[in-house]
Amino acid sequence: MRKSLLYIVLTISLGFGTQGILLVADQVDGVQNPQFFNNYYTTALIDINNAYGVDYYYTVWDHALLGSPTFADLAPYKVVIWFFGNSCGFPASSPQYSHMCLTAAEETMLQNWLLIAPGERSLALFGMFTAWNTIADALNQQQYFDPLFSFDLALSYPDDNFDNWIQVNDNWEVQGVAGDPITQGRIFDLDWASILNYPDQLEPRTDQGGHASGAWRDPQGNLHHQAIIRSQGSKPGGGIYKTALFACPLESYQEREDRRDLMYYLLHYWFGLPDGGSSPRVEPQSLGKIRTLYK
Repeated sequence: MRKSLLYIVLTISLGFGTQGILLVADQVDGVQNPQFFNNYYTTALIDINNAYGVDYYYTVWDHALLGSPTFADLAPYKVVIWFFGNSCGFPASSPQYSHMCLTAAEETMLQNWLLIAPGERSLALFGMFTAWNTIADALNQQQYFDPLFSFDLALSYPDDNFDNWIQVNDNWEVQGVAGDPITQGRIFDLDWASILNYPDQLEPRTDQGGHASGAWRDPQGNLHHQAIIRSQGSKPGGGIYKTALFACPLESYQEREDRRDLMYYLLHYWFGLPDGGSSPRVEPQSLGKIRTLYK
């Protein structure tokens, strides 16, 4: 069954260029009672079409049903958006759980896809614990070296993640950075959807092409590092790749219009995805039942 599903996806998408989006819904690993937020991502793409008249074609990959996508599965797509929900959720007091969100093999595969696949490729990771469960050494309170996160995502993990955690609630905000393509300098109100609320704080490695995009802002107006960072790098064979890391996942923004705009800014202004694509759309239902908690 899995082979036939993969065959359908690949035969539909290959040969049509690299303009489509692969949404990888990876929300089960590491938690007994996962929440599913698929509709926040698919609805944002649909709302972009309704508001801006831009049709971004996408395929949903249900990680729990299909397992890890391979390099060949990613090859037809210009953009991969991989989101975790509460997946790999461990409290910040736990020892480090490296490769709980992404396995080591998945990290290597994503790095190869960014660097080796022809043409410009773009990757966005959404999840409050994505960095923690990859590069945080809680016992020694330091950042593990990891090629994908240290170089391609240009992440510098603040010490505050070990000894000055933030508890984000509905009255927090994400403060966009002026001139940033992803946030456009806007302030986004939060409506924290997850049952867990001690997310990562991020900082970019400027020496690796990293940039700040949006900071955590508490009710008193204090900023706590970044909720979003972005990076751009050079491919060995020529050309560039772009990435974005969201510790504030899409489901945690209060307004539906804000989720739509944030996704549009990411795809249009940062990733440079053309308005529309030539690859046919594969509806999410074709890859299994979509399980959601959507307001």
